[in-house]
Amino acid sequence: MSIIENFNEFNYSMNFKTKLELLNMQNVIEVFLNTKHEKDLINIEIYDYSLADTVYNESNIDSFDFTSLSTNIDEDSEEFRLKVTIKKNNFSIYSAEKFLEHIDELEFKHILNNFNTFTKTPPESLYIAEAKNQFHSTLFSDAKSKINREKYISQMGDAVNAFGFPSHSLLPNDFDLNYKDLSGENYDTIRIFKFLKQLQGLLSLFYLSDFIELEKNKITLKINNTYTLRSHFDFGELSFSSFKVIDELYKVYRWVYENENNENIQDKLELARIQLAKNISFEDNCFHIETENIMSNLQSMYKIYLKENVDKYIEATNKVAEIISDMTFRQNEITSSFTNSLKTNSTLLIGFFISLVVYNNLAAGETSIFNESNFLLVILFTIISGVSLALSHRQVNRNLDRSIGYYNKQKEIYQHLFSKDDIKKLFSIDYIDTLEKNVKTDRNLYTTVWILELITIFSASYIATYYPSFFMSVIKLISKLFS
Repeated sequence: MSIIENFNEFNYSMNFKTKLELLNMQNVIEVFLNTKHEKDLINIEIYDYSLADTVYNESNIDSFDFTSLSTNIDEDSEEFRLKVTIKKNNFSIYSAEKFLEHIDELEFKHILNNFNTFTKTPPESLYIAEAKNQFHSTLFSDAKSKINREKYISQMGDAVNAFGFPSHSLLPNDFDLNYKDLSGENYDTIRIFKFLKQLQGLLSLFYLSDFIELEKNKITLKINNTYTLRSHFDFGELSFSSFKVIDELYKVYRWVYENENNENIQDKLELARIQLAKNISFEDNCFHIETENIMSNLQSMYKIYLKENVDKYIEATNKVAEIISDMTFRQNEITSSFTNSLKTNSTLLIGFFISLVVYNNLAAGETSIFNESNFLLVILFTIISGVSLALSHRQVNRNLDRSIGYYNKQKEIYQHLFSKDDIKKLFSIDYIDTLEKNVKTDRNLYTTVWILELITIFSASYIATYYPSFFMSVIKLISKLFS
């Protein structure tokens, strides 16, 4: 008798000396038919060595009766071979012993690759035929899993240095079969569960380590932190002192990676590594746990860590508030500098114009309020004022650019302290847009006033010089209006 089983097929074959011995296998065939998973396909083949020919070969059958075949089988034949092949369309195990023998022959990377195929085409369940039991997990379920594998794998890639491992999408969750008690299960079911449980523990360690390396069947794990955990072992010889060790590792893994509150995974992972390296030991190819309170200790550490971070966060946000306040001050300074320049220019222009009017009124022999010499002085003064306007305008733009540059520089400095969302809120683009808009609005307003003043002074001087009578009429009219 020969039994061979792998991930894809189960093969049973047996030789018989007589037709009677073959016909007595009816019950065995019925066992296969009754225990196979509904998605798996069974093929039965009978080979007659005397005839050197196959006398029966049928696939995908639901029932079988040797009696109906007896007429086709030669009584004088001396040897037959019965071969039963079950092609798996589900993750079914028909002989735990033979399946585990097959596992023992595989390198660890091939084991990962075989299970990884299930992430692409999920089986309906884990089906153990000898116990007629079906079990489910995120991997062994035909229902679409809600778990985001790509997210987990990406986070692991950022946090763990891995060498020699095949690309895969397996998670520790895939081997969480939600069993409660194995005491009522048969020996074969327990053996399969122990193997899958060990995979769950090992994958949890992979996701929590600093460094992992695979060379053939040799695996190296390292955690280098406040404490250190180093292990080097052959996969076939690895063990965990108890299921509690694996359960604790799995809890820590889920606490780190199942990040429902969008917490910083790297921070949680660093704390987890400290606790694992402190409380887990590796000796004689076996992982032992020193305390069963890893998770409670870890949660306490994280609360303290968060409190310290909250204090630092408040301090940092206060500093950002100071920066925003400083930006408001800078905006006022920029606007004030332009306003002061405008006031100075207005005072000088008006003072200059009035002094010329008074001078000409007091000067003896003057027949007009302005003369061409005075008008040339006005032109010169207007040009100087225009240059001053251009310089003030340019200085406002430069100060605005410097303020925006300072703001962006502070934003870069704080990017390592805050998340992207916090940075967007604290250093809002809208704030810079508003600042720039306000400064430019004030600048344009004051520039317009400045230019209007220059036009007014120039026009008044021109009229006073070349049309003095009209100018005096306007002056008298204005005087009457004010009186």
